[in-house]
Amino acid sequence: MDPSRVNLFLSVISGSDTILVSIECKNSKRHNKTLRFKLFSYPQMMRVFKLLILLPLLISANLHDGGGDEGIQWVDFNTGFTQAQKEGKLAIIDCYTDWCGWCKVMDKKTFTNDTIIQRIKSDYIAIKFNPEKPGKYDVGTGDSLTGRKLLLALSNNKPSGYPTFFYFIPQSKKMFQVPGYKDVKDLNQILDNVEQYQKSVMPQKP
Repeated sequence: MDPSRVNLFLSVISGSDTILVSIECKNSKRHNKTLRFKLFSYPQMMRVFKLLILLPLLISANLHDGGGDEGIQWVDFNTGFTQAQKEGKLAIIDCYTDWCGWCKVMDKKTFTNDTIIQRIKSDYIAIKFNPEKPGKYDVGTGDSLTGRKLLLALSNNKPSGYPTFFYFIPQSKKMFQVPGYKDVKDLNQILDNVEQYQKSVMPQKP
């Protein structure tokens, strides 16, 4: 049979609840044949249509939830702090807890903003740090600290609740502490200030 001589079309037969596929085969002037067979019942087809409509919405919602490769790639403190010093790259340390409501709001709203995502992915090592979780942390002194002791070290013994953000500038070995929830506008301004400070302490090129 010549494929070019096959006509395929989908139709709903009037008065029926069945979707039929009708195939008309024309392989010669004398032999024409039409085949019809059941593909889906009408209710089944409607369920398929609804799924096709909802699927793009579900995919879009998942992407904007900050997950996947499109969002900020957070790392643990030991990995990120070492990487920031080795690469000379800024570090943003998100100090949070599991029960912190405003931490969750920032994850859902601020850190899913496209501009924030691109800025942090481009210029920062993004670190998540929960001082209430068990673990040992290394700040380069040779001593291992608990989460609570690391929080005290980062904040100069002045912790300020949750969320709190620490910005590490490897060129000057300085850590800036910024407490509280930040929306997109506020965080963009803070990032501007951190980057401006970094430029001021960078070695000047001859």
